[in-house]
Amino acid sequence: MSSDFTVDHAGTWYGPTWNASYGLFSWVLERIAAHTADSTVAQAMREHLADHDGMFFLTWYSEQQAAEIVRVITGPLREDLPGETESVRTRVAELIALAKGWAEATDVFPLSLPWKFARQESGEVVRYHTGDRPLDIVFDGVHDAELPEELDHPEIGLADGGYAVSAVGFGAVVPAEGLRLLGDPYNGPLEHRIQQPQRIAMAVHAGQSGEPEWMMEAEIVGRDARLTLSRSELVLMLSVITVLDNTMKSDLAYQDMVGRSREEVWEYAKQFSELAKAIPYEPPVH
Repeated sequence: MSSDFTVDHAGTWYGPTWNASYGLFSWVLERIAAHTADSTVAQAMREHLADHDGMFFLTWYSEQQAAEIVRVITGPLREDLPGETESVRTRVAELIALAKGWAEATDVFPLSLPWKFARQESGEVVRYHTGDRPLDIVFDGVHDAELPEELDHPEIGLADGGYAVSAVGFGAVVPAEGLRLLGDPYNGPLEHRIQQPQRIAMAVHAGQSGEPEWMMEAEIVGRDARLTLSRSELVLMLSVITVLDNTMKSDLAYQDMVGRSREEVWEYAKQFSELAKAIPYEPPVH
């Protein structure tokens, strides 16, 4: 007899299921009851064992109780494993990994869908549909992706350039601009868009000539910016910090000017210095 332990997180789309023999399943519940610091959790585990029920959902319990169960699985339960067989250690390690995912789950990702989906549309819009319930997975703005005909029990997360998709027999990053889930299996329809970076180039002027001395390039994503700087530009930034330090001798002056303490500013300066040292020096061409 096999049993299912569903590590679902209320208020999110996270809900993978750990399948094991009833013997191993009941051993896990016994260990949770033995290790928990919450008497209500211990009582709930013992009642579940007494009912010989082979199904378990974390969402049956309050957020606080579920967090305590996850704490035991990822902590004390792990410490019980060295004395067990390799097979038990391997299977329980899978449950521990799922429990870690529960602790990291947000309102959307990681996304776990315990059904089989068949591809119905291809191209820039790729649609998968499951016959188990009214639910479609739709990837929008797909570029140069080789996707399978089926996604069996897919799990979806964010990755650079798209979505990390893993399923039975498949695992890859799908380069897409957006993801839609059409249907209502857990918390209603979902639409997610990957924020595309904005790339800008700015001419930096210096001296009296009015001619730009270099172009500063930046990639802006949300409230973050990634700058492309040459070694000489890093050295220039260090020089600016040095000039500031010569004119501002107190933390108060630093706070007024740049909103940071002197110590914080110089910590950045040290990092810039190490970075500049790592870039090969190229003498200027005369």
